[in-house]
Amino acid sequence: MLTINLLKANTSKHIVISTIVRNGHTIRGKRPGVARSLAQRLADDERNENTVLLPRVNIGFACKTPSRKEVRQSRIEHLKKQKQNQDLERLSRSNSLSINLDAVRKESNFTAAPFQLKTIADHYGIYKDLFGNAYFIPRINMDIFFTDENKNNHSIFYGNVLSASCTVNEPNITFDHNKNLLIKNFDSSETSYWSILMVSPDTHLFSGKNENFLNWFIGNIPNGGIKNGEEICKYLQPIPAKGFGFQRNVFILFRQSKLIDFQKFKNKSFNDLLDRHFNVLEFYREHQENITPAGLSFFQSEWDESVTKIFNKLNIKEPSFTYDFPRPYLADQKWFPLKQPFNLYMDKHRADHKKINKNYLNKYLFKDIDVPIKYPMAHPIKGVPSWMIAEIKKERLKLFQKMDKS
Repeated sequence: MLTINLLKANTSKHIVISTIVRNGHTIRGKRPGVARSLAQRLADDERNENTVLLPRVNIGFACKTPSRKEVRQSRIEHLKKQKQNQDLERLSRSNSLSINLDAVRKESNFTAAPFQLKTIADHYGIYKDLFGNAYFIPRINMDIFFTDENKNNHSIFYGNVLSASCTVNEPNITFDHNKNLLIKNFDSSETSYWSILMVSPDTHLFSGKNENFLNWFIGNIPNGGIKNGEEICKYLQPIPAKGFGFQRNVFILFRQSKLIDFQKFKNKSFNDLLDRHFNVLEFYREHQENITPAGLSFFQSEWDESVTKIFNKLNIKEPSFTYDFPRPYLADQKWFPLKQPFNLYMDKHRADHKKINKNYLNKYLFKDIDVPIKYPMAHPIKGVPSWMIAEIKKERLKLFQKMDKS
């Protein structure tokens, strides 16, 4: 907007003249070649219209949630007891009050932690890739840690990252097998049986199918004793491919209603990686009358040299992934490019890149050795374009620096 003031005798008039200034076209959003075309967008819309949305199914143990009235009443009673505790007030005033973190963790495992873990697992796509349209609330908390070759322990939480070398040895797993899961006629004195699966939803590199990869399988575990269980599939460390990124590795704890015959899986050798391709959803459908998922924990692993050793040991060629970067977008050439180095701008639009590389090699590899000037910036440069002056100054300074170092 331009404002012009026209002054007359003792009067003033303001005339507003609106002008349209076009500063050039700017690309908004993703550039051509990367952004989806109209046909792709219409195809996605048509696919979404044909998709039937089904409600998710809870295949785990029922989780009894107290009413808001009961929770509020228990909190009020707890606050009354805390306010009447004089020792607690004295410790708080003297800044010597300590909190029992084990008690807090135990309380959390019975209240909010299972639901928070379900939310985290949904965020990482664990239920979707393993159980499809089903889910469960992890009622049993598992304490899992790996011990590496240097005797260092690496704990598993919910999505933390470990290198593959930290997971070479079998993990140590403990859990509370006496926890009441609201099972009918539950008797803690009876022997309870459990199964543990360690699978990866991302390591289906060799079958070409959308399957899971079985790293470890122990079944018929009596009363939470992992060592007393039946090892169905021997342990194999996670094998994230080079360049693949982070690979998810999931521990699933099932509670069995009785002893189960897993001879079908024991017949496989599991020495071949194709034998380790596994479908968790089909496994659950086959044994859903006798198993119920009760615990969940997972971590992410990334490639290191220990993965190469595994592939060499199995005599298998190691897969490697590299990102195919798209060619950089190059706008149409202009007659007068503003605020851009002339020589670099012209090199971008030269069609023969082999000639550019040849000139570069002739310039830096096969040229005669120039004698450096003692005072390179003191000699004037005349008769050349401005962009070439900068190039000549750079060359002089490089030669001067080499002479100074020698």
